[in-house]
Amino acid sequence: MQLFHLFAFVAVAIAQDLSTKNVKDAFYKARIPQDTGINFNPTAVLEVAFPQQYNLPFLFHTGEHVPINSTTEPPMFSLLTGGSSSSRSQKANCTYSKDQKFVVTLFDPDANTPEDSTIAQVRHFLGGNFSPLLDHEFPSGINIPLPLVNSTPAVSEWVHPQPPPASGLHRYIFLAFKQPEGFDQQTLVTAQTSVLGWNLTHFAASVGLGDPIAGTYMLVSHEY
Repeated sequence: MQLFHLFAFVAVAIAQDLSTKNVKDAFYKARIPQDTGINFNPTAVLEVAFPQQYNLPFLFHTGEHVPINSTTEPPMFSLLTGGSSSSRSQKANCTYSKDQKFVVTLFDPDANTPEDSTIAQVRHFLGGNFSPLLDHEFPSGINIPLPLVNSTPAVSEWVHPQPPPASGLHRYIFLAFKQPEGFDQQTLVTAQTSVLGWNLTHFAASVGLGDPIAGTYMLVSHEY
C-alpha cells in the first residue's frame, strides 16, 4: 500500500497545483475564508487523489468542477512543501519528517444549497495521525509530493459528496493542520457525532489546531 501511494503521486504529480499563492488566491476568489471564518495563509500545497477502479488516481486543480462519480472512494493525500514557487524545480522551503503528524478534513459549507446553507457545515471527513510516508530528504533542487499515511482510524469516516439534485455547485473544502498534542483525546467529534451543522473554526479553536497549513477545494454537483 505504501509503494502504491508513492508511485501514484509521483506518476501523476504534475496534474495538481504548484503554488501556495495560486491556491490562496483561489480560496479568496471563491470566498472560502470569508464564508467559513478560517485564516488561510498556506505554507504547503495539499494534493488529493481519488482512487479509480481501472485508471490512475484522479487529481484535480483547486476550484475544478469534479465529476461526482470520481469521488466515491476515500482519497489519498500528500503535501508539496516547496509550493511557494510556480515550479517544482525550486528547492523546498520547509521540511517535514515522518514524526510530524497532521489532521486532514473535508467539509461542505454549501448544504443544503449555496443559497440556503441551513445544514452546513457538513463534515465529510476528519482524520488525524497522518504523517509523511518518507522523510523529506530529496536531492537539492528536487521537490515531489510527500504522500501522507494515517496510523489510526479516521475520527469521522469518509462520506463522499452527495449534493442534492438541482442544488448547483457545492464547494468541498480540504484542509490540513499540524496535529497538536492531545488531539487523540478530543471528544467534540466522534464516530457517533452528527456530520450536519459542524463548525470547523469552533472545532479548530477548541482542540488547538491553529490555522490550516495547506488546503484545496473542488466543485461538485449532483448532475455531473
